[in-house]
Amino acid sequence: MMVKCSMSGTQNPTSSISVVPQPRLATYRDIPAIIELVNGYAQEGIMLPLSMEQVNHQLSGYWVVGEVFAIVGCGALKNWGDGSMEVRALAVNRNCHGKRIGHALVNAVSQEAVKLGARILFALTLEPEFFLRQGFVMAQPDAFPRKVAMDCGSCLRKANCRELTVAKYF
Repeated sequence: MMVKCSMSGTQNPTSSISVVPQPRLATYRDIPAIIELVNGYAQEGIMLPLSMEQVNHQLSGYWVVGEVFAIVGCGALKNWGDGSMEVRALAVNRNCHGKRIGHALVNAVSQEAVKLGARILFALTLEPEFFLRQGFVMAQPDAFPRKVAMDCGSCLRKANCRELTVAKYF
């Protein structure tokens, strides 16, 4: 299935690309596009911002859909080392919503989590319905104490967190 997405909001707003929603592991050349995509949502308060250092440090866990310099979707897998893994930084260009790009990214991350021996894959999200349609169930954040201790405790939005937790058990 070919996906054509207008790339408004990028450096060349009149360009468009056609992509098959086939996720691939991100490369160093994808880092600026990942940051641009995620930080666009962060400016609206929908996601937390990413720095070059954060993405570079965890690059091996990032998946993307699109061409180099024209990424239309991204997502990452974080291994918490206790049998739980997290879907992070899941973002799809607004002009590409409804093209199954997010679904393809979650599927790729889920398959990788299974290969790595995860017992649980979870996400903190403002869009739980998206994950529920993919076999996740609602969960409590305190079921993931390492995540809460490492990330949530220092989060700028901790006092006003609106994210809900979803999980998929393998």
